[in-house]
Amino acid sequence: MNACIGKMLIALMPFWLIPMSPVSSAETSDTVETQVEWFLEGYRGCMEDEFDEDRPDIRTDQSAVIWECDGQGALYLWHLNSAFNCCTELLCDVSVDSNVITITEAELGACDCVCLFDVDYCITGLERGVYLVRFEELYLGEEDEEIEFRIFVGSEPSSNLILAYRSSHPWKSDGSAWGKRLTASDVDILPEIFILNPPTSGDCILWAYEDNVLRLRRQGAELGHGNCLSVAIDVSGNVIMLEEFAYHCPRGRPSIKPIEPGPDVWTYEMKIYNLPLKRYQVIMAGPLGEWEAIVDLPYQPSGYFCFGE
Repeated sequence: MNACIGKMLIALMPFWLIPMSPVSSAETSDTVETQVEWFLEGYRGCMEDEFDEDRPDIRTDQSAVIWECDGQGALYLWHLNSAFNCCTELLCDVSVDSNVITITEAELGACDCVCLFDVDYCITGLERGVYLVRFEELYLGEEDEEIEFRIFVGSEPSSNLILAYRSSHPWKSDGSAWGKRLTASDVDILPEIFILNPPTSGDCILWAYEDNVLRLRRQGAELGHGNCLSVAIDVSGNVIMLEEFAYHCPRGRPSIKPIEPGPDVWTYEMKIYNLPLKRYQVIMAGPLGEWEAIVDLPYQPSGYFCFGE
């Protein structure tokens, strides 16, 4: 049995409401010697029924991709909140060319409406190396973020959750402040946060504010062992709440459960969009406790604070 099919039958069949026979397509690129195959394993439409308990709580103004490499050349992709015609027949395609994986989402739809779907893909036969993964989605508006990220396919399992902001139909946005953790590829293209005499050690947050966007760099966070990181960002009035934990991403659809704190130290970045210029109370909650600090953006648009000082 194909690795994708066997895994999905065990891990995903209780979740998908629309069973379907896998559709496969063999791709052979110029740079990948082994045969690469992809499978459209299933989808769930219009998001009208209850999700299973393992599905991350993705907002309706976000689209997300959970990716997982099994350490044996297989890549599993779960695209959450992808837009399609309400009466769609999916005509998706996956190509691998020069270490670029492109997922093109297309359809044959007959209804005069658009809604959100969850779609899952599996790609096998990938050789060891760094790949750029791109999603070409339908119905994106000018302000909607495209989904693009890098992965490393190696001998060890790895996984992560990628979020993208949406403001056009059928995604919903009321213009309120919202935040996300940046991926490694996001951080690579960002300039350093300029702060006079920034801390080089300790459990700290550096911040910089410009054009209603607050950029935060979290460094020295003791979150414990885990191959995935979850950060919940909530803005309510003058309070910015940040909640973080590391967790294990097992094979199959990840179960988002925190783990005990340990010696592992994390550094990552966040952005909060549509944030008015004013004074905020920042609350940082993690497995070791909760800390508070004041960020007065009109008076100090950039700076840092360290916990325990």
